[in-house]
Amino acid sequence: MITSEIKFSQIEERMDAIFYKPEYIKAVNVLEKLNTYSGLNLVSFKELTKKVRKGIFYILAEDYIDKGIPFIRVSNINDVFLNDSDLVYISERKNKEEIKTCLSERDLVVSKSGTVGNVSIVTEDFSPCNISQDVIGIKLREGVSPYYVCIFFWTKIGSIVLERGKSLAVQSHLNLDYLRDLKIPIPPPPFQSHIESLVKTAHEKRKKAQNKLQEAEEILEKELGWRELELNHDRTFETSFSHLERRFNPEYFKPRYERIKELLLDKGAKPLSEAVKVITKRANFRKTPDKIIKYVAIADIDPESSQIISHTEMAAYQAPSRATYEIKDGYILTATSGNSTGTKRHASCFVTRKENDFICTNGLIPLQPNKDTESLYLLFYLKSPFFLEQVKRELTGAAIPAISLEDLKQVLIYLPSIKIQKEIARLIETANQLRIDSRHLIEQSKREVEEMIEEGIH
Repeated sequence: MITSEIKFSQIEERMDAIFYKPEYIKAVNVLEKLNTYSGLNLVSFKELTKKVRKGIFYILAEDYIDKGIPFIRVSNINDVFLNDSDLVYISERKNKEEIKTCLSERDLVVSKSGTVGNVSIVTEDFSPCNISQDVIGIKLREGVSPYYVCIFFWTKIGSIVLERGKSLAVQSHLNLDYLRDLKIPIPPPPFQSHIESLVKTAHEKRKKAQNKLQEAEEILEKELGWRELELNHDRTFETSFSHLERRFNPEYFKPRYERIKELLLDKGAKPLSEAVKVITKRANFRKTPDKIIKYVAIADIDPESSQIISHTEMAAYQAPSRATYEIKDGYILTATSGNSTGTKRHASCFVTRKENDFICTNGLIPLQPNKDTESLYLLFYLKSPFFLEQVKRELTGAAIPAISLEDLKQVLIYLPSIKIQKEIARLIETANQLRIDSRHLIEQSKREVEEMIEEGIH
């Protein structure tokens, strides 16, 4: 049993035990030491901000439009920079009605529920924007770098003090008053400017990566005539009774799926099982119970950069039952289950030498490209709507959507000439390197803020 105790003087307005977990108290004590011994100012958010507000409470489905003012939800906040994987928009009219929660470049957004305490900065490509009720918007005063503040909250101590602000409601959410009273260290302007420069450079590299991906998309769309294909979301459609033998859900019979299939077949696309070797052999690592393995789950894959960004080391006997496949350098992994399957957040990645012999979950399937299939082209195709729409059609399961292995093997893969594949692969390689460089800069900025805090308490 793990127990801890606190002094009576440390008891604040909260009486719940979780609020006083040892790691929370330790983080608070570190910040207090920083204020006492380092000369750094420990300033409350109330003093740093012009405005701290939660977003729009009342919004209807008809308020969403195809293009307009970006409407930021919790799903868009999982990194220093906002992601647009499932971004929705509201009209100018609705934004004006809710102008109090409208944000612009250099403002911050914090997830109030769901994955509580994630912080992102609003960059020029999302400005202006508005926010949902599950998001807190923050406008800082002049003289404080929002880039530094954002990075601070992605450091270990910053994320802990934010996590401490979760309420004890049935669904945890970040308490707004706690956030306003929260104190954070504010270093001298030159250090803030340095961190801001690192983060801005990281963002520029990410934008360049996005441009390379867009170039690749345009090449593939031109090859397939995608822009000319009519893919409207049909409000009504019909199918014959004889087609209902395999599936009974209406979503499966949407005409858009048939149009995609017809286009791909017309261009000579082949089933996935003919473009790659699908690895289905289970690894035998469990025969040596004490062997240390490195385990990769779906959550260890960054869907934006298509990289394995983390893993878990454990003894073979500790491995979960879903630990199944041994992965090799050059394999492609793609998800077969999970809420993001078939969406823009679908997890697919390239296995590098660093991950050789790792073990992955059976929620991922390893693919070994054939000699006439460029690995990076295939990875790009697995992130394209041509692949994702087919996967989405075949999903089953309400709680955890999944595609069966047999259905996945039949998903159509379009392989253009080797010349086109190599051209796209070069663009993807450049984009991947830019994203790696961007991630390294973000990690460097977090490390430097953490080092500043360490130096301040010693």
